[in-house]
Amino acid sequence: MTALAELQRRFHAALLEGRDGSVASLIQGNGIAPDRRLQIYRNAARLLLMEALKANFPATCRIVGGEFFAHAAAEFVARHPPRQPRLAEYGAEFPAFLAAFAPASSLPWLPDLARLEWAMLACQEAEEAPALGAADLEESAPETLPQLRFAPHPACCLLASPWPVDRIRSFALAPEGESAPAMQGDPIRLLIRRTPAGIMLRRLGNAEFTLLERLLASFALDEALDGVEGDPAPLLAAALRDDLFAKS
Repeated sequence: MTALAELQRRFHAALLEGRDGSVASLIQGNGIAPDRRLQIYRNAARLLLMEALKANFPATCRIVGGEFFAHAAAEFVARHPPRQPRLAEYGAEFPAFLAAFAPASSLPWLPDLARLEWAMLACQEAEEAPALGAADLEESAPETLPQLRFAPHPACCLLASPWPVDRIRSFALAPEGESAPAMQGDPIRLLIRRTPAGIMLRRLGNAEFTLLERLLASFALDEALDGVEGDPAPLLAAALRDDLFAKS
């Protein structure tokens, strides 16, 4: 490891993990004690990460309020320092953190709302990839179709929840005065995908969700179709039209 890389590693540990080590001795005070200057840097870094969480989970923040969210974000940042350089990629563990966060125990739908927001962000930030189209399948020999496996497009995913988190998100981001959605008795299965117009959400029926879940997990086509009720042809056509698969 180069001297610069080692210095960066030590500074990262001091800044985000509280392990000052010998870093303080390398900081020029210029009128401020090195440990005090390091604490200023540490506070600024934590505030930046808290703001990143607020930006990455806007509906989650808004629905619980700024004070609650700041408390949760501060706890999360202390336990989960970033492992990647981009702030748009910070917060993958936040939904699971909320599920175990005692002050959120009275909000059982909150972790799934955060899961939805993270899934949307992941689709938005996903790499570009050419999509598989119906014309591409015409190149496959008919006898090979039952064993055909699809590669999931990186800019789409599925989410199932016992809570109507799509409507909770819309309510959280709507102007004040909107009616709150009913929280009970509305389990959902969602398709989340990136389009030229932005991130789109679409509720799916049981058969379509089951089929897409299997196909996006790279089940062979005949395995994916096993037990799916109704005519799967329109569902497959819709999946291809929505660019859910990537060209291999």
